[in-house]
Amino acid sequence: MIDKQKDNDFIASVVSIVTLLYGLNVIFSDGYLIERFSFWLMSSNVENVVGFVFALVALVKVIGLRTGNKRLKRIGIVLMTMLWAAIFSLYVLEAFKLSFLGLIFTFLPLVLCLRIARRGDFIG
Repeated sequence: MIDKQKDNDFIASVVSIVTLLYGLNVIFSDGYLIERFSFWLMSSNVENVVGFVFALVALVKVIGLRTGNKRLKRIGIVLMTMLWAAIFSLYVLEAFKLSFLGLIFTFLPLVLCLRIARRGDFIG
C-alpha cells in the first residue's frame, strides 16, 4: 500500500522544482512575461519581482519538505497555489494570442497544488 504522505511529499517536491525553474526562467529570460502579458506587465522590474517571488515560494516549500516543518509546507503550498492561479488566469485572459501549451503548462501545476492542499493537514 502506498503511503499517502510520501506520495503527497513527492508531488509537492515536483511542483516545487517546477515552480523554482519557472521563477528562474522568468528572472533570467529578459522579456519572458512581458512578451506574453504586455497589457498586464509594463516593466521588466515587475517581471523580475514575479520571478523572484516564484523562486522564493518554491524554496520555502522545499525547505519545509526537507525539514518536516509543517508551517513552511502550508505557507508554501498556499502561496504556490495562489501564484499558479494568477498566472493561469493571465493565460486564460490572453488565450487568444498565446499558445495552448502555455495554458496547459500553467494548469497542471495549479491542479497539483490544489491536490496537495486538499490532501494536506491544515488543522493544528
